[in-house]
Amino acid sequence: MKFSWYLLPLYAALVLAQGPVATEPKIFFLGTMGGISHTAWVIEILDLVRTRGYNVSYVSYQANQKYIKNYPEVGFIPLQDPNTSVHFNDFFDLEQAYSKKVVAALTSYFKDTFADQLSEFIHLMNTEKPDVMMCDHTAIACMDAAHHLNITVVLTSTVKVRDEPPDQFSDVTTLDSDIVSHSYVTRLIASYRYIRERLRILLGIWPLDIELKRIRRQVKVEKLRYVAPNSGAVKLVNQMFPLENPYPLNANEHYIGPIFISRPQPLSDKLATFLDSHKKVVYVAFGQMYTPTQHEFNALVQALLTNYRHGIIDGFIWATVGLPTSMLDIFQSNRTINSLGFANNPDFLFEQWVPQYSVLNHTSTKLFISHAGTASTHEAVFNGVPILAHPFSSDQPANAMQLEKAGVALVNDRKTCTAESISRKIKTIMKDRYSEFVTKANELRGLAYIASRRKSLAADILEQLALYSRHGKAWFYQQDEPTYYLFIPSWYKLCLAYIAIKVGSLGVRTFRKQISEMAYRTWTQGRDLTYGESKKLQ
Repeated sequence: MKFSWYLLPLYAALVLAQGPVATEPKIFFLGTMGGISHTAWVIEILDLVRTRGYNVSYVSYQANQKYIKNYPEVGFIPLQDPNTSVHFNDFFDLEQAYSKKVVAALTSYFKDTFADQLSEFIHLMNTEKPDVMMCDHTAIACMDAAHHLNITVVLTSTVKVRDEPPDQFSDVTTLDSDIVSHSYVTRLIASYRYIRERLRILLGIWPLDIELKRIRRQVKVEKLRYVAPNSGAVKLVNQMFPLENPYPLNANEHYIGPIFISRPQPLSDKLATFLDSHKKVVYVAFGQMYTPTQHEFNALVQALLTNYRHGIIDGFIWATVGLPTSMLDIFQSNRTINSLGFANNPDFLFEQWVPQYSVLNHTSTKLFISHAGTASTHEAVFNGVPILAHPFSSDQPANAMQLEKAGVALVNDRKTCTAESISRKIKTIMKDRYSEFVTKANELRGLAYIASRRKSLAADILEQLALYSRHGKAWFYQQDEPTYYLFIPSWYKLCLAYIAIKVGSLGVRTFRKQISEMAYRTWTQGRDLTYGESKKLQ
């Protein structure tokens, strides 16, 4: 008994020496779809938050673990591979976004995976108990699961994910001009085109929305209305306004980019030798998901060959991810094309894998022919390299227009472009007679480097959310959603109002005419009118 009394103070001393048990707040990022543009910049933020004493992890499929290869301190939590026959490439239509084919693929994918993902994510969050759940904007099940468990949600995106402001909308076809100088008819046509496209998309995704509602009812999970400013979710957008059409932000929206990738892949010996031995190189790449048609490929290579023969460029590097090898053979076998000097030319390099940032960072790279995807755009801007944009779909046309508006790019129309038109644009940028492209590219690079410091702001926001959210909501970023808007409606409402006024005024005139005729007949029945009375009635 006495011996146990002697042990008690010793045990108490050991406990006091250890101090209180500290728990690190957990911040997880879950992303299952999309490439490096969806992932790399978020990992950069997680790595910074980790240095502040937080437990951070990347949650995804095993195949995506490659994105944290250079970040060994960031944890990785694997997910089960989706049980579906739909592939990520099926979500892209090069001709039309949200086409029937794309919507059918999305509907089939979510029908196969959404319920299983909700179950898996809820189990994961119940087990790991993260304080903040960062969800890629395509990870709808992640947002719904976190909302169901009252975990703070942060939506990550490279484009704005919101409804248009009540008093404006963005028309891609007029981004390169002064909308104020347009006539009322032009603005009315733009309004009609805008509302027609919105209706097309809404009607297109209607079957998908119905399917998601059915699954949510089945598993008893409520949808997170992440677009609404009062949803309690916070949105981090890896973008800056010179590359995005400016618009007023809600309290829960933060533009925190473009975030500079601090650990880029180095050049291979082959690429380093090639770039060191050339002075005027064009780099060509269209991302992982987009492949030019044979016609586009022929036109692009012809244009590059023409400029090579005239000494305007001295070589090019083409990243061939997704490019069929048959395209090269078809190009060389086409007798209507002058491919002299193309075959086995050491100045033309086709590579399956290219460390894009490092190629653009080399002083010999003078032009980037790109699809104008967000990640590619940011890497070109960070290195001050002008762009010849060749956009396909998604956010690329708008990105291309913004780059052209900033004076750092020219744009190809992939449906109408020819070898001659592409060749002229390559020559214009490479010659750069008045140094306009280089000067403006350097200005944009300076803006991007300053904006990239907002990575610290993103880390600050995550800290606030991890420490001070209430019941899974960022109450300090919430704003009440207005139940009505003051009268300056958006363009499409103006369009409808204009039509309503015209129809209404026509109806009033018709009604007045009918009343006048009835009154005239009643008044004149059985009597003769004077000339003055007739004019008054008319």
